[in-house]
Amino acid sequence: RLNLYLAFLAFSDNLCLIVYGWLWYFPAKTMPFLSNKQLYFYPWNHGVLICKFHRFGMAFVSTMSTTAQLLITVDRCLSIYFPLRFANASNKRAWYGIGAVTLISFIVSAPYFYLMGYSLTSEGQRVCYFADSNTYFWQVTNVLFNNCGLVQVSLMIVANCLLTVRLIRYRRERTNLTEGSKTLSSSEVSASVVLVILSVIMIVGSLPQTIGQTMAMIVVDDPVLVLFAYTLFDTGSTIFFIQ
Repeated sequence: RLNLYLAFLAFSDNLCLIVYGWLWYFPAKTMPFLSNKQLYFYPWNHGVLICKFHRFGMAFVSTMSTTAQLLITVDRCLSIYFPLRFANASNKRAWYGIGAVTLISFIVSAPYFYLMGYSLTSEGQRVCYFADSNTYFWQVTNVLFNNCGLVQVSLMIVANCLLTVRLIRYRRERTNLTEGSKTLSSSEVSASVVLVILSVIMIVGSLPQTIGQTMAMIVVDDPVLVLFAYTLFDTGSTIFFIQ
């Protein structure tokens, strides 16, 4: 079951690397940096449908990645706290979880295909963003569930705290456990420790992303602060790429 979850997480992360890294960061940010602003490519500027599809894709893969991480964290937490009931759960349950995450991610991200389009900045530049300026609700939703996944990350923090407490308690008590009373295998514990480390990296990356995107919504009239906000967002994205 854990292998299925990890394969799904790897698949989601690879989609994020393609949609965010190769289709946005590399042509729009890395190429200008390497060529001293002589080479650049903005995929969004080549048609409104490309803009809509790409923005939808970004929302979908980021939501799926963070929710997949949350799914694995909750599964590990349940396996550690209730090993007799959840540690040997069937692969069928894992497939149900993967299907639910994919469906929820699609439903949450689908409105962005309709909402996204071209808008003009204060400097007269055309950008692929919310076509209607009266979309504050969806901008907040974008921060909470999609790009930053604040809701998923917050739940992940709670689950990881519970998981860490249980692992510490297990470490203290395992020398007193008899072979017949041991309920946690070393593989379960090792997998949970690795998952906690990955989750911490995701949480650390989500913090600057959340701050940056929230600032970008508030200080829209100050280009310097907007630039600083998106720098924070890019910093968080880089941490995700490292993970």
